[in-house]
Amino acid sequence: MTRAFRRGDRKSAQAFKGFREEFGACCFLSCGRGSSGYHTITQPSTPIRLALPLGLDLYMPVPEDNPLTAEKIALGRRLFFVPLLSRDYTLSCGSCHDPRRAFTDGLPVAVGIQGRHGTRNAPTLVNRAYGKAQFWDGRAASLEEQALQPIENPDEFDMTIEEVLVRLKAQGDYPSLFLSAFGG
Repeated sequence: MTRAFRRGDRKSAQAFKGFREEFGACCFLSCGRGSSGYHTITQPSTPIRLALPLGLDLYMPVPEDNPLTAEKIALGRRLFFVPLLSRDYTLSCGSCHDPRRAFTDGLPVAVGIQGRHGTRNAPTLVNRAYGKAQFWDGRAASLEEQALQPIENPDEFDMTIEEVLVRLKAQGDYPSLFLSAFGG
């Protein structure tokens, strides 16, 4: 992803693969509570240690080639709550996965851009990092895979990955934030 930002090579399969892994890990492994004791973050650029609430298993599947770091969590938290990823700039991941509502929206069916309705309600994200399948029907095998589907779904964010890359490159500090989180 960071190489794609520097080269401007938006069509690179490697950039898309990197974006899929990086965005997924950032957004969904970072929407925890931070300072409330759910995550204990060590120094920047170093993997974090998770202080898990009572009752959760110690094992959480994190890709070995993409460990959690404080920078990735901060970037993911920011991406999760900005409407930059929706075509009309009106929705963020946090619009349907509101932390005040147990990371759901309380509606019978999800509502995307321009009032488009989905076919199911937005599932909670609580403890999804432990899931072996994502979405109500299990169609995504990982959080990294799941994170992109709402972006590309015409009834949700209605974007392409290429368009998202262009937007992120044009938004001031995102290239440097990705570089800080994932290196060059």
